[in-house]
Amino acid sequence: MSSNREIVELSEADAEYIQYVLKTRAFDSISEYIAELIKRDRSDYTESPEESNHLRKLLEKRAKGPFIEVNKEQLLEEFDRLAREEWGITD
Repeated sequence: MSSNREIVELSEADAEYIQYVLKTRAFDSISEYIAELIKRDRSDYTESPEESNHLRKLLEKRAKGPFIEVNKEQLLEEFDRLAREEWGITD
């Protein structure tokens, strides 16, 4: 596979974030991380029109509500419940 070199200017915050990603995730290099980002981006834009339309309709439906007020504790309790009941995760 041929490769091209590009110079990219990043803000300090973005550069620090990339270093964090490299330390905490399964990427061995910046190139590997960028390749994964490009792969994900391509897949986002190569969905079939039917898939895109379906996802758009779901998002539009959810954006209309209903919305409820939830505090942090309620949110964590619901997440714990889902982890146990739906995903089979135990403490």
